[in-house]
Amino acid sequence: MSKLLDSLDIILFIVVLAGVGFLLGTGFGLGLDEKDKAVAAAKTAQATIDEAIEKGSYEGDEGYSILKHLLDLPEEIEQQWSPEVVARPYMKGVFYHGASLSDMRAEKDLELRFFAPTQLQGTSDIGKIRVFWEIPDGNTVAVEKFEIYRSSGADEGLVGVVDGKENSFVDENVVAGQLYKYRVRAISNDPLMVQSNRQASPFSKPFDVRGARDYAFEFLSYDSATKTARVKVKRYVDGIWHEKVFDAVEGKNMGLKDVGTGIDYETPCQVLGIEVGFEMVPEERDEVEFDGTGRVTVASNGKPMTKHVTYERRKNFAKLYYRDELGEKADLRLDL
Repeated sequence: MSKLLDSLDIILFIVVLAGVGFLLGTGFGLGLDEKDKAVAAAKTAQATIDEAIEKGSYEGDEGYSILKHLLDLPEEIEQQWSPEVVARPYMKGVFYHGASLSDMRAEKDLELRFFAPTQLQGTSDIGKIRVFWEIPDGNTVAVEKFEIYRSSGADEGLVGVVDGKENSFVDENVVAGQLYKYRVRAISNDPLMVQSNRQASPFSKPFDVRGARDYAFEFLSYDSATKTARVKVKRYVDGIWHEKVFDAVEGKNMGLKDVGTGIDYETPCQVLGIEVGFEMVPEERDEVEFDGTGRVTVASNGKPMTKHVTYERRKNFAKLYYRDELGEKADLRLDL
């Protein structure tokens, strides 16, 4: 080291140090528009160092490594400066965080991929609805949990939260026959997502499913003379389907409580009335052909010739109208 210091003029050494200080202060502190100035300052210092090295051979000296590092500064400034913005199409579910020197040295991906859950589906059972989804590939942040939202009209609310490793949820607070819409999103606790206030992924595509009814009807018969309709009511109680036949009375709910068994067959569906009508329906059949004298037309093989005909036939029916559990009009049909 003494050999190096003896060969360098004290003033020149001070100038080199000042140049390096200016280089470091500008190269890392100024904006992109000042990058060229920083590189120019580094090259000026580099030329001064080259001149000092020419005065002697320092390859084996301890101080040579310091000078060699200073020679590389212009290139390091180019590499470590914040990268220019690259135009690219916006990808849904991909977020970006600011580049830092340590991120670039570690070649860390600046894109945070956090996609919405996919393939949302649902199944309905008595008193509950199960929704399930797929966790998409390509996420670069860990999923802490999933939030499940439900709506049954204009209002939407959070109805459940499951662990990030789960991909299903059972909603046990449903009304029979009610139509529900579900959406799911993922939540991350990744520090960069938290800092950017982007902890939630986009929502999945919504999925509609109706709560299963715990009752069912079958239109059995209609007596036009007494205008009485007989309906079989099926009711799900304690895991078993029970059934009983009742008269449908206008203005009353279908089904009654069975005093003998204690099973309550009454449903929230009110009978509105019965309509008896008919419709013409097409039917097809093969008929034997006749000639002008009324005789059967016989083919060369001796068998009667036939033709395919289509005609309309009157079909009578009865419709029992009722108001369902959602207040909507529905009907049961019986062909007479």
